Amino acid sequence: MSHRRSSLLVTAALAVCLVSCASPREPDWEKASGQAGDFVEAAQDDDGHLGSGWLRVSPEDSPPGDEEGVTLDFTSGATSEGLNVVCFGNGTISFDVTTQSGSSGDRGASVDVECDGTVKPVELGEPLEGVDALRFNGIVADGTGAVVAASATGTAE
Repeated sequence: MSHRRSSLLVTAALAVCLVSCASPREPDWEKASGQAGDFVEAAQDDDGHLGSGWLRVSPEDSPPGDEEGVTLDFTSGATSEGLNVVCFGNGTISFDVTTQSGSSGDRGASVDVECDGTVKPVELGEPLEGVDALRFNGIVADGTGAVVAASATGTAE
């Protein structure tokens, strides 16, 4: 009976190990949100800061619609030069940004961002004048989720 009990314990221990090794852990959402909030707060002191924000993305999320994500509105128009993006959590995020301008149309960019806490610049090409709004969002390309933050750079009119 003792031998049978030992076999069951070994089998149970192996099963627990396989389950914990096979499924990656979810990010520490509180920590990742705090890091994103710190990035957004620090960005407000940067030269050329137009606005910033952050959002949480999970693998279960549906691809964002055109009106979803974080929107930065500029009441008098702005000249948008680019973004600084950072991701906290686990994996890689597919990050999208779109500028909206009544006078010169819309412009967008997409970039994959590793969730390693490193700030990555996203260039939008030539500076775009008369920007009324800038929207960004993201989806999990790989991993268990993350919090992504971005700060827009340029000049306000």
